[in-house]
Amino acid sequence: MFSFMKKSLLVTAVLAFSTSAIASDSSEYVESIDYTIVSDVTTTSDTVVEYFSVYCPHCFAMERQGIPKLTEDLGADIEIVKAPVNFMGFIDKEKQNTMGKAFMAARNEGKADAFLKVAFPAYHMDKKDAPVDALAAALNVSVADATKLLESAELEDAFKKEMEYQSMLLKKGLKGTPAFIVNGKYLVNLSELNSADPLGDLSSLIKHLNKLD
Repeated sequence: MFSFMKKSLLVTAVLAFSTSAIASDSSEYVESIDYTIVSDVTTTSDTVVEYFSVYCPHCFAMERQGIPKLTEDLGADIEIVKAPVNFMGFIDKEKQNTMGKAFMAARNEGKADAFLKVAFPAYHMDKKDAPVDALAAALNVSVADATKLLESAELEDAFKKEMEYQSMLLKKGLKGTPAFIVNGKYLVNLSELNSADPLGDLSSLIKHLNKLD
């Protein structure tokens, strides 16, 4: 994971500028500098996956400020989806697993955004680590029903597969959060974004990578 200072400054810079500024010329993007190839094949749909953790303060900042701007700039052509990670070194892994499974359960029901609107501020503002409560609120079910959903074998299997895929990405270059992978193949190097307009450059790079295959 990036050092706290470096990543904090990076995310602050990304969120400081709107996508209306002029971004880098896409012809300047270079493999192994601006992005890394983490797979030999691309997904069938135009998708950018944000790898995140509810426990990550940079992900919380990105969710509140960066993602809305990025979503607007990418439009309907490129879908932004989210995938939880469990490699944050400062949080117990079992807690990360529970939060990740709760998010996946909400995502499966089309309620990912509703879950994050509860889970992120609960942890970072109210200092409450309550994934089950966030899931119950997102799905509008009882805490007991949310708990049963979290304990289902189907969800456990799905989470295990997602974490196995994460392990592969860690070997390929995934290092910290938030992280963006375009079409399952291209990992964006956030540290190389144009400092004059990092969020605009991120949008431009995603669009460029989306057109490669």
